[in-house]
Amino acid sequence: MDVVHERAAGIDISKRDAKVAVRVPGKRSGSFTTTVRTFGATTAQILALVDYLLDQRVTTVVMEATSDYWKPFYYVMEDKLPGGMFLHMLYRVTGPACSISPNTRVMCATSAKERPM
Repeated sequence: MDVVHERAAGIDISKRDAKVAVRVPGKRSGSFTTTVRTFGATTAQILALVDYLLDQRVTTVVMEATSDYWKPFYYVMEDKLPGGMFLHMLYRVTGPACSISPNTRVMCATSAKERPM
């Protein structure tokens, strides 16, 4: 399998916190290291998460949430992360269909089988 993004983060967001898995190249050629950390959902903790992602030199962030809990994370990250960083949102809709502006970098999925992978 080809590596598309060498430095990536996956974030699972809940009401109280976010579990963050960061995958970066390991010490040996072709190896990777994954670290999982938990950050709170307060602004200070989200800013600490942004600092952590920048320290790890992550280039792609994918977030998943089952409700609107993703919004504070997305808006802070969109404002603080460099413009070249890919920021994607997978949002499980439990109510009406999701409509997102075509210019945004948010991807919306209504079920697991519709998620772009």
